[in-house]
Amino acid sequence: MSYIESSLPNETITTRKFLRTNIQSFHRWYSYSSLSAKKIDKPTHTHVQFADDVILLENGFKENTTTRNMFTLPKGKNTGNLIHGIFEEITFTDETTFKPVIQHQLQKFGFDVVWLDCLLEMLKITIHHPLINDLKLSSIGNSDRLVEMNFNFPLKNLDIKELSKAVGSVSKNSRTNLTGIMNGFIDLIFRKNGEYYILDYKSNHLGDSFEFYSENALKDEMNNSNYMLQYYIYLVAFLRFMKSTYPDFKYEKNFGGIIYLFVRGIDAAVPSSGVYFAKPEFNIIKNIDRIMDGLKLDEC
Repeated sequence: MSYIESSLPNETITTRKFLRTNIQSFHRWYSYSSLSAKKIDKPTHTHVQFADDVILLENGFKENTTTRNMFTLPKGKNTGNLIHGIFEEITFTDETTFKPVIQHQLQKFGFDVVWLDCLLEMLKITIHHPLINDLKLSSIGNSDRLVEMNFNFPLKNLDIKELSKAVGSVSKNSRTNLTGIMNGFIDLIFRKNGEYYILDYKSNHLGDSFEFYSENALKDEMNNSNYMLQYYIYLVAFLRFMKSTYPDFKYEKNFGGIIYLFVRGIDAAVPSSGVYFAKPEFNIIKNIDRIMDGLKLDEC
């Protein structure tokens, strides 16, 4: 066997030097939760630790074992995930899908089957409930709905103070400027009569009777939980999506509004109960969009 001398250059190999002076300064992923000034009851859509949830649910059952309704349904993120999972999987126009979906979601999130009838009744009432005027989810086919739209858009030196001025709330984020990616999910986008709507399901427990879910009570909850910041982020993502997908889309003409559906507060006898509705001025959304790109409010 003959020996062949290596032709590789005889050079000293060195590692790259770490030049960053601030290890906290890098592009991050942000969400509404990371910017919100208030604690929220938004489902995390992450893996559920069933053992802990079962203990929590058992404690909930001990509090009230005789009455099962939407007021006594256990509180917490796991319930939020349950409600979201049900609405995501059912077909609004086909009630035969309701029961098997509820059964599947109860098992998935560790709930006892005793909650089946309660959730089935809630679902039937909600689907046929007038949201705005005569608008009902029961009239929305699968071809006119987009479920859990994931969005990501860049933040370019976002000034938190400027965002707070535009939105009317204060962010808890300790940084003054943010650069990275804004990430989130929109529960439901649907289309009706040429108009597009954004809908967010809320399982927040405000009290044990419908009076705790009055129009003023829902406004207070929207303010206390800083949900306005949430829906402005949704609107920025939605309008960027529509601009790139449907160039002829016009906000004033083609956007119906944004709906927050508090499912515990829907009274079948009172149209629009449990519903918070808003359609912000387009200029506000446009300003927030530009602030996300690094501009000051007075530059918008």
